[in-house]
Amino acid sequence: MSRFSNKEALLSIIVIFSISLISIPINSYAEEIFVSSVGVDKTTIITVTNDSKQDVETFRIWLTEEFDFEAFKTEQGWIGEKNPQGVLIFTSTDLIKVGESVKFGIKTDKPNPIINWKGLDQENNTISVGAMIPTEISTTKQNPEINVDENILTTDGDIFSESIFRIIPDKPNVGSTIRITGDSFGISQIFDFYIDTKKIGSFETDQNGFFITTMKIPNEDIKERVDFKIKNKQGDEKVISLRLGTADNRIVESEKMKLSISGIDNVVKTGDKLNISGTGLPGTTITAKIITPEDNVLYTRTAKVDGAGVWKLLDSINIPFDSVFGKYSITVSDGRNELLKNWTVKTNKLIAINPTEKIFSSSVMTCPNKLDKDSK
Repeated sequence: MSRFSNKEALLSIIVIFSISLISIPINSYAEEIFVSSVGVDKTTIITVTNDSKQDVETFRIWLTEEFDFEAFKTEQGWIGEKNPQGVLIFTSTDLIKVGESVKFGIKTDKPNPIINWKGLDQENNTISVGAMIPTEISTTKQNPEINVDENILTTDGDIFSESIFRIIPDKPNVGSTIRITGDSFGISQIFDFYIDTKKIGSFETDQNGFFITTMKIPNEDIKERVDFKIKNKQGDEKVISLRLGTADNRIVESEKMKLSISGIDNVVKTGDKLNISGTGLPGTTITAKIITPEDNVLYTRTAKVDGAGVWKLLDSINIPFDSVFGKYSITVSDGRNELLKNWTVKTNKLIAINPTEKIFSSSVMTCPNKLDKDSK
């Protein structure tokens, strides 16, 4: 009887322990971040509201295997990055403080994606995790409080304090074609271009917020001095004021956009340092290779061409003291054009050669004409 009681007690303990295990929730994180989403076709707006007691610094989202990200958009001050595992990581120095909200936009290859998410604090500790399927809204009858075009992959355009653009040439002419380059605008977005109050065209930025385009200045109703403006649908703008000339259809500074190399003399001595720079098409990446007389690659460097069409290698190129003398070359390529420049490497020392013994020998020179005359 005593033995039976012990077995019964042991069984009771096992049952109670099993029940306690079942009662532990799979997701041990409290629902301290509220996340909602709405979708139209392949576009989804995600709203993150911080109801926790900690500030949110990082918000991560990832999809199930049958879906892929095509694009994303963040609010100003936030940066998005897709890691090799396919996770979108949004970070900002402007934290989501308690009670605050922030919106993110994504575009997927198929509608109605299953979205997993995780919110982390400044110490990279998880605050909340979860998963969701966006609530579909009709494209013809949207919630008046939700404008998908304004919140995701908008074509209205983000203009920031650091956004810049340039007119080429900087002294354009009435009726001429101008080139416009800019950087640090909203990524993959459409902007309008104005001369004073007259819209003369639109353009789209690339995935880095960079653009290069051409426009034509009208011949009529143009003042001597005008404001060139980049504007978005909200009325935000960037302005450059320039004085116009009168000649037609010239791009005076077009030569500055061509690929070029500078900073290398025809003769370089061992021990020298080369500060290599040049010009190219704004927004492109330059690859420079230095090749020795034996056709070996001595250095390979890359540089970004800035908005003004100028590039420069960040590091100086050292010509070692033990370099092989002879003809060296550098090739510079932007992926479409390639430029070659040659130079000669010589020693930086002067070598004086003197004989160990001076020897002189005399010789008699005869004049053939005189011998012929005497023999006659």
